[in-house]
Amino acid sequence: MPGLSVVQSYRQLDNSNRVQEKPPEELIFLLLQKACSCVRRAVLLVEAENAEPQKDLDKRIRNIEEYGLSSSKTLQIITALIEMIDYDKGGELGADLKSTYEIIRSAAWKAFQNKNLTDLRKVLEALSELKEAWEQIKG
Repeated sequence: MPGLSVVQSYRQLDNSNRVQEKPPEELIFLLLQKACSCVRRAVLLVEAENAEPQKDLDKRIRNIEEYGLSSSKTLQIITALIEMIDYDKGGELGADLKSTYEIIRSAAWKAFQNKNLTDLRKVLEALSELKEAWEQIKG
């Protein structure tokens, strides 16, 4: 359907324009909000798996896919946050922020690989604290 692809293209362009209009502080806040949401979803999936292992193969596959998507999206977001740092404006604070993001990314990678609930919750807590800080910065 050619009409549908035009509508989808328009939506993508519209979304792209909206992102470009937002200040960097708000974009960082939104990225951290999404990362927290992804980690929270991963925690719920691991808790559900631990409580009652899925016998239905299709549902189990969907849960594995969702977990993989949540973990990869989180890692992509943290990597994007590292790439967004403006060292010219941030100076030493930028370097400290990069170090913080890298520590969180490393911890997230290990927690996702091992499906470790304790470590996933620590990652969520760290991301939530950063999100709250950026929320104050954005005003």
